[in-house]
Amino acid sequence: MGTCQSGGGRQAVLGTGGARHKEDEKNKSGYDPRHRIPLLSRPIWRTAAASLKEPKLQSISPYHVGTHASRILETFGVAWPDGRSDPALHRSFFKLPDQGGEGDRAMKAVEIYEHFKSVGTWVDWEHSCDAFKAGDPETEVRRVAVAWQATLPALRDAVAGGADLFITHEPTFYVHMDDEPRVFEHAFAREKKRFIEHSGLVIYRCHDVWDRMPEIGILDSWARQLGFSGPPAASATFHAAYPFRGTLSDLAERVRQRTEPLGQQRVWILGEPDVPVSRVALGTGAITDFGTMLSLGADAMVVTDDGIAFWSAGCQAADSGVPLVIVNHATAEEPGMRNLARYLQSVFPALEVRHIPMGCLYSAV
Repeated sequence: MGTCQSGGGRQAVLGTGGARHKEDEKNKSGYDPRHRIPLLSRPIWRTAAASLKEPKLQSISPYHVGTHASRILETFGVAWPDGRSDPALHRSFFKLPDQGGEGDRAMKAVEIYEHFKSVGTWVDWEHSCDAFKAGDPETEVRRVAVAWQATLPALRDAVAGGADLFITHEPTFYVHMDDEPRVFEHAFAREKKRFIEHSGLVIYRCHDVWDRMPEIGILDSWARQLGFSGPPAASATFHAAYPFRGTLSDLAERVRQRTEPLGQQRVWILGEPDVPVSRVALGTGAITDFGTMLSLGADAMVVTDDGIAFWSAGCQAADSGVPLVIVNHATAEEPGMRNLARYLQSVFPALEVRHIPMGCLYSAV
């Protein structure tokens, strides 16, 4: 993860470039923008409020969902990690056309892009890296592969499984905006490009939307993976802080146990193992900013290897006495990618969606 902006979401190829954009501020109303639920018209909001037997919610703006986000989403059938969903309600919520049965026309890849565009009201779509990176957006799609990154092994796996569309969270061609032609000076990059072209695979990057998708996107999925439930004690865009009782060693062991199934064999710690911890801050993938997390009142932080520089954040941790637990970038985003695959399957039941796991990208020796 990392904030990204470029032009032309429907453009296939490498993208069109653009300025990097960062958002790191709280909504002036006091609500964290991550917990806004887009596309909730007032009638739908009131229907949900009535179904929850909480009439007081009917007076709240449909964009100010706050801590009621999970209950409202569940009412409308969003797929949760345990698999609960109601596709009919979900389709009504997102105002999607009915998906026909077997034999009906396949969806086009661009329809999935348009869906994310309608959901992701927080994204600057004119400058977002969420775009087609290869293939024809008008391609009909029946099978979708979802993975953290479009590595050549993952792409081969997807094609072998019959995928028409590959949805990646991170870049395909090594640089943030997929817009650097010099990468093709390397034979392995040219081989990858040839493979994609010969296979006919369409590649779409789903990044800016999913980083901030409430409850099931990257940050909230990571929090749930680590055992933090309910609303955060404090939050800012891309960051959240949760209560914790124990020591740095206790925190590190919890993170290790809960990331081991994702391939993270060991975690790093920076700080004294027996230092007490009462509030833990998390970030979104490669956005684990020390200053922002400190402003949330954190006395410990779970960060990623791509999200810190030891010469900077490591020095701040040492000087402030606020310890760090460090995991791999991909590890921290894998739970969100699993939920993306589940989400797509719930919203588009006519598609066959498969998650290709990646998890931690390295091994401890």
